[in-house]
Amino acid sequence: MHEKPDNIMKKIPLNNSTISRSIDKMANDVKRQLINILQCSEFSIQVDESTVVDNQCLMMVYVRYFSKELRPCEEMLFIEKLPLDSRAIFHTLKSFLFEHNIPLSNIHACASDGAPSIIGRY
Repeated sequence: MHEKPDNIMKKIPLNNSTISRSIDKMANDVKRQLINILQCSEFSIQVDESTVVDNQCLMMVYVRYFSKELRPCEEMLFIEKLPLDSRAIFHTLKSFLFEHNIPLSNIHACASDGAPSIIGRY
């Protein structure tokens, strides 16, 4: 009835697609847990955009919040490619929050690096 741990490990398939699926499942679970927290907690966001080698703009959004144990937590919420435009940045953030039923009223503070595309000046 009780097998040795190394016998159990030998039965686990370790091909690329199995590992990739496992990583995707874990990532989706972490994302779901974070979204559940943000749906019912106040949080602050930090928005940063960066242009990568192929002239694509990446928007990175981080969140900070307090855990149930009142410990400060910081997580990356998402990364998206988008046009280098302040309206696109706001629209992308707003769409993500609405899509995941995260109220805008839960945002306590917002920080950015003050880049022209973030503040709407060119």
